[in-house]
Amino acid sequence: MKNVELFVGLKVADNTALTAFHALQRLGFMNLVSLRRFHYYSFFIGGDEQAFKKDIVKVDVLVNSNKNTSTFGLAKVPQSGNTRSVLVQESGDSCSGILKTLQGGLGIKGLQKMERGILWVLGFSDGTKDPDKDAGAIAKCLLYSPHYQRAVIQN
Repeated sequence: MKNVELFVGLKVADNTALTAFHALQRLGFMNLVSLRRFHYYSFFIGGDEQAFKKDIVKVDVLVNSNKNTSTFGLAKVPQSGNTRSVLVQESGDSCSGILKTLQGGLGIKGLQKMERGILWVLGFSDGTKDPDKDAGAIAKCLLYSPHYQRAVIQN
């Protein structure tokens, strides 16, 4: 099984990310200089990876070409040395509804399993001593609820 990761962002200003950014600054996280949000999809496929990628970005349920950008792989999401990513996923989300739609109604071939979430990309100022610690504090403070979500901090 191959794993294909898709990141979907907005072409226009993301009001949710802007609101969260300003709220975090008012909460005292002054070393946070940028905050971006992406919808995250991880597909486990069998078959031709390039054909799958070509088909999946055309699915308007995931990517609306009028308002969304899409990229495959985290390495292609622009980041700097003082950037951390926080992946937030719903606990116990099997994606069964969207998976059934993609496999059945939309005829995406080779799709066996998938995961989804929200990827927050946090940019910190150059003087930040411990961006991992700050990213964890920000995640706990505003970006997820430990009661029904899980968060993973990535460099």
